[in-house]
Amino acid sequence: MHKSNDTYNFKGITVGNGYTSNTENQLSYDVYQQLTVISYDLWKKIRKAGCYWDFNLEDKPQPYNPPECNDYFAVVFETFMHANIYDLYRHNYNPLPGNSKPRNGSAMVNGTLREYNYSTVGQRDRNLRNMLGKDHPLVNTIVGDEQQDYFNREDVRQALRIPNSIPFYDQCNAYIGDTYKSQREASVWIWPILKAYGYKLLYFEGDTDGS
Repeated sequence: MHKSNDTYNFKGITVGNGYTSNTENQLSYDVYQQLTVISYDLWKKIRKAGCYWDFNLEDKPQPYNPPECNDYFAVVFETFMHANIYDLYRHNYNPLPGNSKPRNGSAMVNGTLREYNYSTVGQRDRNLRNMLGKDHPLVNTIVGDEQQDYFNREDVRQALRIPNSIPFYDQCNAYIGDTYKSQREASVWIWPILKAYGYKLLYFEGDTDGS
C-alpha cells in the first residue's frame, strides 16, 4: 500500500476488541468482577496487590508483581477454562481441561491424507504458560480442535481458494504468536489524532467478552 501510487478515500476506522493501552487494559479485573466471573474477594486481593495483567513491552521492563499475583492469575485462568471466554454467559460446548483428546487431526489435500497437530492452551498463550507453569494440567490441554478441523477440511480450503502449497490452519500458532512485538503506544494514542483530522472512529467490544 505504501509503495504504490494508489489513493484511498479514507473516511473512518473501526476497532474491534482492540488493545487500548497498557494502562486501560489493566481494568480487565473490574470487568471480570462485574460479570461475576471472579469473586469480589479475589478482585479485592488483585487490586490490593497491584497485579499487572498481561503487560509486555519490548522496551520497558516487566513491572514488579508480588508473588501472590501468580496464584490469583491461576484462579482467574482456571475459571475461564470452564467458560466460553468470548461469550461468558453462553453455554460452553468445549469445556477444559480435556487431556484425553487426540493430539492431532487429518484432512485430505489434493487427494493426499495429511496430518496436523492440535494446539494446546500453553502454545496459544506464553503468559498463561509462564503463570501456571509447564506442569499445570491446563497447559497441555487441547483447545480449538473443532475450528482447526473445519478450516482444514478440503472443501473449505477449496471454497476459500487456499492453494495446496499453504500449510494447514493452526489456531493461535505459537510460532507466530511468540514472535509478536508489543508496542508501547497500543492504539489509544491515535484516536485524538483521527478525531482532529475529521475521521470517524467506531470502537466496539462485546459486553460479555472476557478476552
